[in-house]
Order: sequence, then structure tokens, then C-alpha cells
Amino acid sequence: MNYSLGHRQHQRLQLSPKIMQLLGNFQLSYAELQDLINAESDKNVMLDIRPPQHSTVELPTNIQAPEKTLTAVLMEQLTHQHLAPTDHTVAEYLIDAITPDGYLHNYGDVSAEIQTQLGVSARKVRAILTIIQSFEPDWVGARSLTECLMIQLNQKAFDDALHTCLSTIIQHHIQDFDDTKTLASRAEALGITPEQAMAIQDYVSHQFHPKPGHQYASTDANPTLYPSFSVSILDDQTIHIENLEQRNGVTAAISPEYMSILEAPETPTETRQFLRDQYEKAKAVIDTIQARWERLNQLVTYIAEHQRDYLTHGPIYIKPLAQRDLAEHLSVSLSTVSRLVNAKSIQTSHGIIVLKALCQREYFGKTKQQFQAIIHDYCQKYPDLSDEALRHRLHTDLSISIARRTIAKYRNSLKIPNHWKRE
Repeated sequence: MNYSLGHRQHQRLQLSPKIMQLLGNFQLSYAELQDLINAESDKNVMLDIRPPQHSTVELPTNIQAPEKTLTAVLMEQLTHQHLAPTDHTVAEYLIDAITPDGYLHNYGDVSAEIQTQLGVSARKVRAILTIIQSFEPDWVGARSLTECLMIQLNQKAFDDALHTCLSTIIQHHIQDFDDTKTLASRAEALGITPEQAMAIQDYVSHQFHPKPGHQYASTDANPTLYPSFSVSILDDQTIHIENLEQRNGVTAAISPEYMSILEAPETPTETRQFLRDQYEKAKAVIDTIQARWERLNQLVTYIAEHQRDYLTHGPIYIKPLAQRDLAEHLSVSLSTVSRLVNAKSIQTSHGIIVLKALCQREYFGKTKQQFQAIIHDYCQKYPDLSDEALRHRLHTDLSISIARRTIAKYRNSLKIPNHWKRE
């Protein structure tokens, strides 16, 4: 029997538990954060928790989510695209084929039918689909679960090694996600440990969203909210922000009782080592929760500063605010911001406001409601002008470049008749 001595090099991606914790902690909902702290406390004697003191707040009827289907939301956004008539028809075909969960299933068949019916190329259909995939909700129009998750992955600011690892798992092992043992068995091939494979599985399962249209499929008409922040304008125009989750929710601290045991000279070495390990883990939990508060404070502060006029004077003064700008400011992915603004609310002098209501898309430099008000005012001010004439007037007065059919669309939505019926 021959023996030989060889040398092999392996590149292994090291993901510390603290890093994996940081990946998900920022996006946890209020209830999920409480569950995390309670679960960690059950496992760690060094964690001392205080129960929540919040009161339940019902979502006021004036800020309930609009009862719109996903198709209606996409069609509305389509009206703001300056597309050629044929391209517009292609887009309508594609939107009609998107299912309520946000996917475009059987894309090959749909594309072939569009090509036959409209006489366009496969490249044209794909180009129009790319436009639709830029609409809200994020990741809409994905053709498969893998594509949906890859779109989200590409929006996250991971380093190259982690991005490559996650990409490999999503593209080649997504079928193993329901089987922890199978995924863990593939860890060596992925250059990670079984524990890291399971941590990644947990992160992807909780922080990636498999159904882009989920928010339009909800049947909960009156959800219960715990305002995360209180935002007010003081007499000197200073914005005062208070973190209600931090003040009223479950909090974690190092247990003074077990800390005294750890520091006591008479404590046996084995017990001291156990408590020291527990202390390090507890401190990591507390540090990541503190990092969460700081990041959420940055989020709300940025929104409050941008919407200062709204907070001072009321809803008519709200300004457009793209979620992409928020993501760039916080150095996080668009998907992270999307989940946060959908899940969190703030208490203001104008009532409880879901953060998403303060992050409205821009419609020609205005929010949708403001733009509707402009169309209404101009139709009243110039009753004899046609839609084409109104288009020119808006460009001259307000530097708004808009298509005639867009004016007609908004005019009809406001139930304002054509100019010859207004005279």
C-alpha cells in the first residue's frame, strides 16, 4: 500500500454568528424582535429582559391600505410610461398575465402569444418586461422563484464572497431549503460550515420575500399597529423623535445577578467559563439590538426631515420620496427599505401614519394626490381647453412634460368631462 503526503487548499467563507444576526436584525418586525429577545433569554441566563409596556393601537380608517388589485396598481403605473402604442399593448398583455402573487408564470407561452398576436420580436417583449419589473411592488413580474430571489439578492450590498455563496444556493440548491439536513450536507461544496449553511437558510427564509404581490392579497382590513416612533415639531421648529419600541417594548440587559457570580473570586472555573461564554453571546444580542435602534432612528429622521412641511402643516404638503433614495442613504438594499416602510408606523399630530404613506412615488415632481389636484384645478381654471391644450399649458406654467392620454386618464378618474362638455 502506497502512502503520499499532499497539500490541498480550500477557500472557506467565514460568517460569524454576529454577522448573520446583523443580516436579519434590522428587518425584524416589532413582534419578531420581541420573539427574538424572549427566545435568546430562554437560552441565556446572562440576558435579563423587561416585558413590553405598549398599548395596542388600531389603524385609523383614513390610512387603511387601498383596496386595489395588483393588476390595477400595475396598470396605473403603466399610464405614466411614455411608450409607443404597440409597446403599451405589449405591456398590457404582460400585466394581464401576472398572477396575484406577482409572478409571470409560463413566460415562454405568453411571449410566443404576444409575438404572434402583435407581430413583435421576443427581444421587444423582454424589453417591455424589464420596464414592468421596475414597477412597484418590488420584484413583480419575476418568472420564477429563483429569478425573484436573485433580483432581491442583487439589490443587497453583500461582499463578493457572500454574494457568490448566496447566488449558488439560490440558483442550484433552492429545492433543498425545506430540508435542513440536505442543505447542511452540501456545506463543504459551498465552502462554508454546516452551521453557516443553516444560518443562511434561516436568513433567506425570513428576509427574502417569495411573493411580490403579497401586500395586495391581504384580507386583514384592520391590522393592529404598534407605532414604532413618535414624531413631533417643537415650538422652535426642531423635530423631536422618540423611539417607542425602545421605550415601551421588550428590552434586554446583562443580568446583574449572574454578572456578580461571574465576577466573584470563589466561583468555580468551569462555572465562570460557562458564564463568560453566555456573557459574550448576550452582549452580541444587546449590541445588535442597539445597532437596530440606531439604524431605525436614521430611517425615521431622514423621512421626518424630508417631510417637515407635512409634519408642520398637514397632508397637502407631503413631498415625493423614493424608497431608492432611502436605501442609498442608509446603505441597505431596496428590499430592506420596502419591508420596513410597509411594516412600521409613526405617531404624529396628524394621526398614526404608516411610513410607506410618507414615501410616495413621484408623479411629475408631485405626489399622486397633488398631481390629481393640479389636473382638477386646471380643468376648472381653463374649461375651454382640450387635453392637448392642457398638456401645453402644464408644460408652460409648471414645466410638467406629460402625454395627452395621461391628462385624459386623470381627468376621467376625477369624473371631469371633455372640454366641449365643460364650456
